[in-house]
Amino acid sequence: IGYVGAIPALVALVWSIMIFRRWPVSLDDHQPHHS
Repeated sequence: IGYVGAIPALVALVWSIMIFRRWPVSLDDHQPHHS
């Protein structure tokens, strides 16, 4: 159960991080740099 539950949990975590890192980048790309 440990491994079977850890595999999908890890995949979900990585996917969440990838989306979170892509989200701000996409928003920044749409809007001009506001320094």
